[in-house]
Amino acid sequence: MPYAVVHMLVPMILIDIIRHNVLKIRDKLPNRYILIAGLAGLLPDIDILFSFLFPSFIFHRGITHTVWVPLAFLLIFIILQYIKKHNSAKIFLMCSIGIGSHIILDFVTAGSMKLFYPLTNASFAVNLIPTLLPNIEVIFVYASLDAVLLFAWVIRMILRKRIQDIF
Repeated sequence: MPYAVVHMLVPMILIDIIRHNVLKIRDKLPNRYILIAGLAGLLPDIDILFSFLFPSFIFHRGITHTVWVPLAFLLIFIILQYIKKHNSAKIFLMCSIGIGSHIILDFVTAGSMKLFYPLTNASFAVNLIPTLLPNIEVIFVYASLDAVLLFAWVIRMILRKRIQDIF
């Protein structure tokens, strides 16, 4: 499974690219919302903490790694946006994107997942990074992914002359 840096950077980069290059709404979506999406990208792994506290009830890649969590945040966003264009609606959208990107990253890189749990126990997987690799090679692949993604993001910020937005 990708490490925390990738889980945080992917939604941040995705939203930053979309707001600048697709929607061109930088002023309507400040950097704090991008940070919220990045932090939300870490949220599904909170079940690791709970599995230590309640080992018989909670397991990693349980309910927090299903499609229901990002869909719930997306539904709350739609309701808040429809009822009243409230700024908190953007927070729920960023959480939906961050959590959704985490689930997609785990789904395509790290073994099977019960995406529709508790409705079904069926497992789904793509496994772009095979789990058959020796453990040290898997660690190297994920650590390299962290480094490459962070390096690319910093270079992008420097080229756009926006590195000061970070610091």
